[in-house]
Amino acid sequence: MKIFTLIIISFILSFTSCIRKKEEDKIKTVYNLNKYMELYAKGKDSIKNIKTLDTFCINQTKRAKIDIKNNKLIYFMSETECEFVGMKKHLKKLNIDVKNYDHYCVIMGGFRRNCYEIEMWKEIDNRLGEKFIDSLKIIAEKEFIIDNPDSLYIKDGIDIRNKYPNLLNKNYLQHR
Repeated sequence: MKIFTLIIISFILSFTSCIRKKEEDKIKTVYNLNKYMELYAKGKDSIKNIKTLDTFCINQTKRAKIDIKNNKLIYFMSETECEFVGMKKHLKKLNIDVKNYDHYCVIMGGFRRNCYEIEMWKEIDNRLGEKFIDSLKIIAEKEFIIDNPDSLYIKDGIDIRNKYPNLLNKNYLQHR
């Protein structure tokens, strides 16, 4: 009977010691960037066992696919770009809306950004071709120069008016 009791006690002790992990050794699952950042602020030891489940990106991707299925396409670009108004005008003809896009460079904890936007860009490229948007941007850029000949707009280190000197020719503007 004593042996049986000792076996039971040793079993219980070994079982409970396996369950009693330190709090910082447990794997924590986080579903959003805010919770991840909260743990990150506590120090590197508190994030070493974090499992991220990026539900935001999953949901944004699903929403984009539904919108695409319903032919609701949106092209995202920064409204600070000179081409924004022109792109909006030209893409509207193709039933594509243009909305402002603020690019986030920092990706932390396995959380992806701009998942909705990325799905839309892919679909627009699939439907119109990979070079179509770039070509349309050149047209919109030229239109911006013609419509705003006195506007300074630096792109790729140069004033875009210098890229197309013939566009500012008075004869060209009169024939437009």
